[in-house]
Amino acid sequence: MRNKISLLSIATVCLIGTSLAKAEPMPDQYISDALKNDNAFSESFTAAIQPVLGDFPWVAEGGVATPAITVQKEGNNYLLYQGCKPHDCITQSYAVLYSSEQQEVVAAAFVDNDYMEQNLVNSQILWTGSEVTGLASVLAPYLF
Repeated sequence: MRNKISLLSIATVCLIGTSLAKAEPMPDQYISDALKNDNAFSESFTAAIQPVLGDFPWVAEGGVATPAITVQKEGNNYLLYQGCKPHDCITQSYAVLYSSEQQEVVAAAFVDNDYMEQNLVNSQILWTGSEVTGLASVLAPYLF
């Protein structure tokens, strides 16, 4: 009986400790959840999108998004979040790389497309982030 109580106590402490642990962004999590649950991510994301908010006001809420995935470059792991403008994904979209280790959005790209009827006539990519030059190649496949 003593072993059962001991194991039960350990399991309870582990469950309580897990629920009290600081939430942080993770793979398979939507950006809207990361924005609500992790202050470091929310603050860094807000700073990263400031230069584009005039043209992309919807991005502050995450837009229509897919769950985060983990991507790597040179042994470093990043969470990749991507999304697009609600009801108009074809005209505006974004991809964001977050470093959990640095607690920072290290690179972000925002795509703004102009169409004439069904034809793409102009496309502009707006880049932000402290490490965008070194990480543009990681973001590029997720932009279109």
